[in-house]
Amino acid sequence: MKLASPLLPVLQIKQSQPCQGGADKQQKIFSRGQILDGRVIGKENNQLTLDINGRQFIADGKTSLQTGERVGLQVTGTTPQVTMRVLGDSLMHNISSSLHLLATGSSPGYALASLASRVPTEGLSKATIQTLAFFSSFLPGGEESSGKQQTGSFGKSDAAQHKAVPDAAALKYLFNRSGLNLEQLLAAGKKEDAAHTMKSALLDIIPLGHDPKTVQQAQQLLSTVELFQMLQIRFAIESIFFQPLTLPFINEGFLLVEPDHRKSGSETDEKIKKYCLHLNLDGLGNLRIELEQQENGFHIRFFGEDQPRTKFLADNRTELHEKFKDIELASVQFLTGAENPTRTLMKILTGESSGIINTRV
Repeated sequence: MKLASPLLPVLQIKQSQPCQGGADKQQKIFSRGQILDGRVIGKENNQLTLDINGRQFIADGKTSLQTGERVGLQVTGTTPQVTMRVLGDSLMHNISSSLHLLATGSSPGYALASLASRVPTEGLSKATIQTLAFFSSFLPGGEESSGKQQTGSFGKSDAAQHKAVPDAAALKYLFNRSGLNLEQLLAAGKKEDAAHTMKSALLDIIPLGHDPKTVQQAQQLLSTVELFQMLQIRFAIESIFFQPLTLPFINEGFLLVEPDHRKSGSETDEKIKKYCLHLNLDGLGNLRIELEQQENGFHIRFFGEDQPRTKFLADNRTELHEKFKDIELASVQFLTGAENPTRTLMKILTGESSGIINTRV
């Protein structure tokens, strides 16, 4: 999938004070396609207060703009409500112009595993060779090939990490190997940990300039990792935790964790969080798992891609309950309506409604 143009955020505009003549007169102030210069003079959650040509307007929409920033705006519509595209949000511009990197149908972890199985090791650091061995061991028959590349005990212990069903500690270990926190590790002086990450390995492979295809794939993977880092910054602006699932055994996926302020009882109560997993798995297809903690326990909702897959999940509810035996379950529901994770992510970023209708099984 290639995007014809960057998906820049769109704001819905309304005046902060009533305008004489009502909405019709407000619409006449602007014309479709008009380019304007504005300044952010206030921000609260997803609502901005803008100064446009000396007039103040309230704008609703998701953007990383902060109070005091100047911003270019283009009018995209005047009816039934004035809408404007943000032209000066450089972070969102960089993100939207790279979104096509997500439409590969496989996770960066699997792509690196495939790349690792054939990249020459000559000239690579010991840490990179061990990282490549770790990821290539996830491929069918990868255990034998990874054993040929391992040069120390670190690689051997890595290869054993994925043999058992991953627990929380193992998943954290895998996440840390992605290199999304590479810069933080280097800043903290943890050079050894930083060297054993996916991003570090890619930075090691590219300068060697093996064959053009290998270099191109490595550069694309590096750009994808950097896109995920930008997305983490973008979501963090709204106090949302975003974790891409760069795991070799997941085609596509990410985790969103956001506070649910509506259910906080008091200022002293711990804020309740909502967890939402968006996955694409072999066999199951698209899958969304929503987990919410309430006073009476955890409420989990499984959303399948279609009726047959949802029925399969419901028929195996006993096994699913066993996987969640360490937490107190208040309710479990099986619904339909899961969409492709990449498509869902693009809708979240552009503020579009998913249009999903959930149906109980």
